[in-house]
Amino acid sequence: MNQPARLHKKEANVSPVNKLFDMIEAWVQSHALLCLFVLFSALMALFVVLMFAIVGVSATDSGVTYNAMDRII
Repeated sequence: MNQPARLHKKEANVSPVNKLFDMIEAWVQSHALLCLFVLFSALMALFVVLMFAIVGVSATDSGVTYNAMDRII
């Protein structure tokens, strides 16, 4: 007797790591706007840290105007 052709896709042995990455990718694609907001805020924070590392704390206002008030008044 002839058996019918099996036309379904053969399932490959997928490692648990690949399954996890597929699940993460599906979640990120379904929540793309949230991920963009989180990544954009992290990028802004890293930019601020980089600017402080390049310029140093001297870029912040050290109260020069306040300290000079006794000579102004």
